[in-house]
Amino acid sequence: MRSILLLFILILNSHGVQIDNISILESFMRSELDNQPTFHDIKCGTRYDLAIKIHQDKLDPGLYEMYVQRISSEPIRQRSLVTTSGFFELHWDDSGSHAVPQEDLSGNGYPDYIDSAAVILDHVREIEVEQMGYLPPPGEDGNAAIPYHIYFTNLIDSYGSTVPVNIIPANFPRTTYTSYIEMDNDYSEYYFWTKGLDALKVTAAHEFHHAIQLGYNLREDDIYFFEMTSTWMEEYIYPEINDYLNYLDYFYYVVSNSRFDLDHYTTYPYANSLYLQMLETQHGASIVRSIWEKIKTETSLSALLSTLEQNNTTWFESLGKYGLWLYYTGDRAISGKFFTDAAFFPQVTIKREDNIEFDAAYVDSVNIKEIANRFLEFQDVRGRILDIQVIANENYESGFRSMTPHSYSQVYPVNNLITTPPIDSDQMVLVITNAEKNEILTVINITLSGSIDLTSVYPFPNPVNTKDAEIVRFQNVPPEAELHIFSATGKRIARVENQGSSRIRSWYLKNDDGEKVAAGIYVFLVQGEGGLLKSGKFSIIR
Repeated sequence: MRSILLLFILILNSHGVQIDNISILESFMRSELDNQPTFHDIKCGTRYDLAIKIHQDKLDPGLYEMYVQRISSEPIRQRSLVTTSGFFELHWDDSGSHAVPQEDLSGNGYPDYIDSAAVILDHVREIEVEQMGYLPPPGEDGNAAIPYHIYFTNLIDSYGSTVPVNIIPANFPRTTYTSYIEMDNDYSEYYFWTKGLDALKVTAAHEFHHAIQLGYNLREDDIYFFEMTSTWMEEYIYPEINDYLNYLDYFYYVVSNSRFDLDHYTTYPYANSLYLQMLETQHGASIVRSIWEKIKTETSLSALLSTLEQNNTTWFESLGKYGLWLYYTGDRAISGKFFTDAAFFPQVTIKREDNIEFDAAYVDSVNIKEIANRFLEFQDVRGRILDIQVIANENYESGFRSMTPHSYSQVYPVNNLITTPPIDSDQMVLVITNAEKNEILTVINITLSGSIDLTSVYPFPNPVNTKDAEIVRFQNVPPEAELHIFSATGKRIARVENQGSSRIRSWYLKNDDGEKVAAGIYVFLVQGEGGLLKSGKFSIIR
């Protein structure tokens, strides 16, 4: 169940209301100290503990002191086990509220749940540290913490948490911390989207990477990237589990015109791990570690931009491609392109103010937030050849792309005039990209003009054999166009009315007087806006 508090945060954020982060943190601390958390469905408690460390001078002193005493004292559990690799020490209870499942099918004296956790954690470390090359979680002296401590707890507010404990002076001027991890004791409760060993696996991948991150550099502005990377790591190590799908609904609801680095203690950063999935597909998984190496001395966004440049692309190009990848999901997913699981994703929500009838060819003062994509949908454009121009006063790094469910254009800089091929859908979406980190892009004018394309009109079947059916259907006829049938001698014999908004016109082989027409050659003529014409021949066999 989602908590009332979290739901309130989501609603405020979706309406652009400024949220008091200090109040959120203090509410979290009180709920934890009372052991009655109101925060469900937050996935990971790490971001709260990191933010509490960063904002300690702004928090209620007494509350902060009690909270720090709690998290600085690692939990006490009844039993422990060092994993086969020697890199982890697991701590658990066999009885009481924090007890793990006691089944021991192997008969080795340890619960199977703990045996599984030991194997999973050793596997996760092997991939993240030995294979991918990330630094191991640091100990008090700045070197690898061996063994690293894992505690199993009856968590009722998250899948797990990596708790920062002591700052490491040896790594100054970087801000790094020792830490320990708490994971749930069984992952069986109703509020876990993913349960059992699958939940244990993705949480191990997620939280262990947080422990790694605390050895690089901690800044408030980078916490969103901590969560993006840890969620991406789950999918990288365990692509068959897909827990991240559970966090996409809110993301796809607000992503249009939301900043790339949005956090505000929502599920947004978890879903925004999609961006790292895109980078992995384009450049390989090592690009993410390259970003983290730079985070030692740069902010995450600066590290991302410079890493992209080293990989022969730019932030503007990458953010623009992200808008493209985000659009082709759900029913619009294209097999073999973009996100692997795109067919299971929601679709970008086009806000009411961004859903525009074609006749509204002028849009006044559309703002695109910093480092964001804004999606605008234009209706009733099928069959049109459009001239599109997005005009902005600012000379920012920005551009736009046109998209339909079946096709998309390249990215064009704002203020350019482009001409589209005939639009193959009733709707066309413009995604406008603003790559500026500190400046809102104000689009003062969006102009669409153009005419109906008639080149794709054709009769089917041709020839028409009346033994099969007394009907011919004309495909791709604009609803507002006129369709007339003529004999081979040029005499007009029928006018075919439109069928509402359908682009298919059906003629039942009868003239305007309702009489069946004879076999022979006939001519059709379509007349569109501005006198545009399309004609062709077809035959009837009786």
